[in-house]
Amino acid sequence: ESLRGRPYVLDFWGTWCGPCQVEMPQLERLHQRFGPRGVRFYGLAIAERNGADGLRRWVRDRRITFPQALCPDDVSDAFGDIREVPVSIVVDRQGRIRARWDGEREPSTIAATLERLLAGSTGAAATAGPESPSPRP
Repeated sequence: ESLRGRPYVLDFWGTWCGPCQVEMPQLERLHQRFGPRGVRFYGLAIAERNGADGLRRWVRDRRITFPQALCPDDVSDAFGDIREVPVSIVVDRQGRIRARWDGEREPSTIAATLERLLAGSTGAAATAGPESPSPRP
């Protein structure tokens, strides 16, 4: 499926990461809320100890329905050499990164960014933490 013309959220995470385990159900709720409005969600697992089978079991057991994959190094490198998780990135319809969060954040922060994006706002909403602005390229 092509992502051209579609906004999406990339979540770099790991089943071994405590904060990631907390945020994954929150992201699932955001997926249920924004998916019908055209926003795609993708989970990219970093350094999975149990491989693809372990990842599949983890998301199945927790009823996570948006697509998940093991993250190849070239993908994590393309988004800023991601080695620590969680990292969430919002990409607009034109393929531009509109927001990036490194570390934990409130789901309401992502929701507000998606609402602005869907409403057509052109203002960037990049943050480094839960509420602290720190634009990233």
